[in-house]
Parts: sequence; C-alpha cells; structure tokens
Amino acid sequence: MLRRDRSFDLKLLRDGALVFVLVFVGILLSTISTAHAAPGLWIDGRFTVGESTRFDWSGVAIWLTDVHGSSVSVLLDESQTVGNVYSVMVDGVLLPTTLNASASVHSYVLVSDLDPSQSHSIVLRKRSEASYGVVTFRGFSVDGETLQLQPRLLPAQSSSASSASSAS
Repeated sequence: MLRRDRSFDLKLLRDGALVFVLVFVGILLSTISTAHAAPGLWIDGRFTVGESTRFDWSGVAIWLTDVHGSSVSVLLDESQTVGNVYSVMVDGVLLPTTLNASASVHSYVLVSDLDPSQSHSIVLRKRSEASYGVVTFRGFSVDGETLQLQPRLLPAQSSSASSASSAS
C-alpha cells in the first residue's frame, strides 16, 4: 500500500498561502503609494501653539511630510533673536550644511532639487540654545505656494507635555 506524505501537502498549502499574502500585500502597497496624501505638518518638542507657533528650546523639530514639489522653503520670524542655527533633513538624509538664520523675518530655501513626482519629508531641527531667543514659525512653502497647515503633535507625545514651553 502506498502512503502519501501529508507533510508535503501541508508545505504546498503553506507556500500557496504565503504567495497569496505576498501578492495581496504588494497590490495594497502599490495602491497606497500611488495615492498622494495631503502634506502634514508635525511638531516635536516644546512649542507654544495658538495664533502663532513659537519655540526656543534646542532640539525641537518641525516635520513636513508627504510633500510633492521641487523646492521647499520655511518662513521664520527671528526678530526677537540673535539668529539661530538649524539642521535640515530631507527624506531621512541629513543635509551637510546648516541653516544659519538672521535676526529678522526671512524665508529660507531648505531644498531646491526634489523630484516633484515623489513624496518627500522635510525635518527642520533647531540646534542653538534657548538663550538665542524665541522663534515664530510662519509656515512652509512648496514651489512658491504657501501651505496652509495647522501643526499637529507627533503621535508619540502627550498634549500636556508638549504644549508647555518657556517660549511665552
């Protein structure tokens, strides 16, 4: 009498299910990646958010996500400062140069050679100490168009811990 190897049948069933899952996930991911999400504005650190978004502590970051365009600029009001220093990260890569802000209201080009067909993320992180003064974030612009976005806290933060600031 011939015995059939049941472990072979189970292996085929597992392999078939794995192929199905991989194909399904691939289709799902391709659908998600082709849809353009609206840009998002996220803040990380000690900010005062109200009529304006203000900060002074070192290490605070402003994230602009899901951006489609070739250039991104930031408008900062540093009229109450001596000028701060910022690092810029584009798509997870830290740029080799820093942004040295002047003590005034000024628009700074953060990056100007992006592929507009791709989704990009920009992170602006303050490097100088709070003693340099309070900064007012006035917004981002993409390809010269000002984005009208309300900042949101990064999900890992609680609203009580991150809305407190010495920038009053």
